[in-house]
Amino acid sequence: MLKAFPNNYPFKPYKGIPTGIGRENLFYNFNNRLYIKEVYSDTIYNFDKMLFKPHMVLATGDRLLTPEARAQFDLSYLSENYIRPIHLFEFGDFVYYEYTYSFKLGTKNILYAFIGSKTTEFQAFIDADQGLINDLDGGPPFIPKTIKDNKTVISWIDANKLKEYVASENFKNSKPLYPEKKKELEKLADSLKETDNPVLVMVRLKR
Repeated sequence: MLKAFPNNYPFKPYKGIPTGIGRENLFYNFNNRLYIKEVYSDTIYNFDKMLFKPHMVLATGDRLLTPEARAQFDLSYLSENYIRPIHLFEFGDFVYYEYTYSFKLGTKNILYAFIGSKTTEFQAFIDADQGLINDLDGGPPFIPKTIKDNKTVISWIDANKLKEYVASENFKNSKPLYPEKKKELEKLADSLKETDNPVLVMVRLKR
């Protein structure tokens, strides 16, 4: 052991019943640095030289899950009233934060995502399951998954799903910004077998 870090968010289980919260800690790399966000804190920390240094605040207000709420309410209430982090990373000037909220048992779990600029007032909220409209080549919606580098965001789609989408009326009727790229996507889909590996999708930010 090189160094130990105390738990800053201790709590007593609700009525002594042990429960778990998925993804209590989110980790990601950006510009060769390691970052972490804990479920009970709205601050993202940079782990550098064996120390946690504040990096950014994602202000979630009274929807931030706290140790006090964890001890006071059951898991069903927590799921309906507090944000549960799912995914987090940075790319270029932006931060991407994926989470669930207002989840009720027996209903479809809506996955939300926040994309915000670190230097301007730009902010956007999307349905993370639906993704971003692809108006470049008319392809399937783009669902951010991770990054390749500071300017390149990566996603992927199953080969059979891509073939189904390219055969759909939505794709056939689409009028993308780059019609030649639409034709290239058609050729790619035609060359695939339904059992092929998922297709990587990379989007580069404008310089």
